[in-house]
Amino acid sequence: MHLIALGSLLIGLAAGGQNHGTEPAVAMGKLDFMIGEWKGKQTFYIGNGREMVGDASDHAEWAVGKRFVEEHLSTSLTGRPATDTRHMLAYDPRADQYVAYWFNDTSPLPLVLTGKLNDGKLVLLTTSPSGGHNQLRFTYDGSTHNELSLTFEMETSGVWQTQFKTVYSK
Repeated sequence: MHLIALGSLLIGLAAGGQNHGTEPAVAMGKLDFMIGEWKGKQTFYIGNGREMVGDASDHAEWAVGKRFVEEHLSTSLTGRPATDTRHMLAYDPRADQYVAYWFNDTSPLPLVLTGKLNDGKLVLLTTSPSGGHNQLRFTYDGSTHNELSLTFEMETSGVWQTQFKTVYSK
């Protein structure tokens, strides 16, 4: 009887310990390019070839034992209060993808995004457009030393349109 219980326990531990993707610590370590104090410009593409440019900042740090990246982003435009945006980013080993919860000062609930890291770019997509909203894509590009860019795009009728791009430096 004890052997059956021990066998069941070992099988359960082996199944629970299977790696379904990259180890979270390894995956999160690959986001080290995001960490730091960043300053830059955010360019909004407002249609008809017109742009609005604001001053942008991004404070990104490791949180909760390096299990998450926590970001505090803000953009200042002339004549408007500075924005307040917070992001929590983690890695889900079972799904083998990054998961982000994005809170901002214009929405009552966070956006939930998932994505992958390829060639120094973290591409995150909204998990399910709802309420008539289009699919959204956020791309972090850390492929250039001491530079970080964040591009926000919206899919409309199958075409991705850039809404804004922020380029930061340390």
